[in-house]
Amino acid sequence: MSLHDIDRLLRPQVFKHPKLRRVLVEPVKDGTGDDALYVWVIFDDTIAEHDLSFTKLRPLRSKIKTILQERGEARWPYIWFRRQCEMPAALPAA
Repeated sequence: MSLHDIDRLLRPQVFKHPKLRRVLVEPVKDGTGDDALYVWVIFDDTIAEHDLSFTKLRPLRSKIKTILQERGEARWPYIWFRRQCEMPAALPAA
C-alpha cells in the first residue's frame, strides 16, 4: 500500500473527531529491522488531557489498525497520539 493510499484512508475526516488536526504516516524500519509505519495522530493544542487517555483513544487506535489490516497493509503501525505543540521538531508541522 502506498503512503498516498494510507494518507487518504487515515485523513482526519475519516475519524470525525472535532480536535483531530492531522494524521502523519512515516515509513520506517523498527528496532528489529522490519518495515513498519509510524502513525502520528495529531490533535489541536486545546484538547483536554483526559481526552488523550488510553481509554478514550483505544477505539481510535483500533480503528486505524483495522483499516490498515483490512486493506492488506503488512507493516506494523506504531501509533502515537500528540497535541500539535508536542510533535517532535524533526517532523513536518501541520
